[in-house]
Amino acid sequence: MGIDRMSCELVPGCGGFMNAVEGVITRPHIPTNNTHSIDCIWFIDVPDHLRISLSLELFEWSSNNSCADYISVRGEETYSGQYPRVCGENGWEHTFNTTSSRVWVHYHSDWPHEGAFLMDYSTTGDSDDYVLTCGGPLNESGVIATPGFPTGYPSKLQCTWTISNVSVIAFHFEKFDIEPESSCQFDYLEILDGPEGGANSTHIGRFCGSDPPPNELKLNTGEVWLLFRSDATVQGKGFRAVYEVQ
Repeated sequence: MGIDRMSCELVPGCGGFMNAVEGVITRPHIPTNNTHSIDCIWFIDVPDHLRISLSLELFEWSSNNSCADYISVRGEETYSGQYPRVCGENGWEHTFNTTSSRVWVHYHSDWPHEGAFLMDYSTTGDSDDYVLTCGGPLNESGVIATPGFPTGYPSKLQCTWTISNVSVIAFHFEKFDIEPESSCQFDYLEILDGPEGGANSTHIGRFCGSDPPPNELKLNTGEVWLLFRSDATVQGKGFRAVYEVQ
């Protein structure tokens, strides 16, 4: 959250902590009757092997702003200073390619708060062989989603989820958009009835494109294992599913 420096009121959407491998930052809504200075600070913190790049576009930005509104970016490699402050006219674009896995984004605005912006950030790894991992054991009911949904999942991603003590699991997919391929070799969601490598485990299926798994699965082993994997090239928006178990 950000702070109105004069009145010390919290401004919703102004600043925060972000740890996804990609994301979007936009200017928060500032009430027209707020005549005080606003400072918003976002801290992006991703795994150490990743490097953060940011793409910034200004719009609805007055040419007479005189940098009363500005954005600054600081990575660990510029800890003693920062990249130059950014301000300018409508449509102005800039890219920050940092060598850091931790970046601070600072937005300052004076009344009448004319400068708006859109900032996308993404990450790259040091090694082409690295696979970003996620997932873990799940509760009896809840939500499963790919990182970055609904904007899109990262490349070279591997997520593994397990649910135990279950005989039937029901899925409701809000969206299912994975790189299509006839045999689902590239990006896919794979499901096993039983643990990976288990002697009694059976393969339920591998799913990609816009065709999700069946709405209901009956299990014989009491455990379901789910794997989502993406390759290095084409990515889809991913998926999000609410699930219930019996």
